[in-house]
Amino acid sequence: MEEYLGIELERIASRPSPDAWLQGVRGRNKAGALQVSPFGILHARDIDRT
Repeated sequence: MEEYLGIELERIASRPSPDAWLQGVRGRNKAGALQVSPFGILHARDIDRT
């Protein structure tokens, strides 16, 4: 039990704070945001079908 609790405490302590986590998620969303129009999606789909 002691070993389990030690492992769990280390795991929990290594997690980022909620604010740090949210900031990281927001940063990834901005970095990975693609601006693809509906026309562009349909065009790529149609090209793939030929």
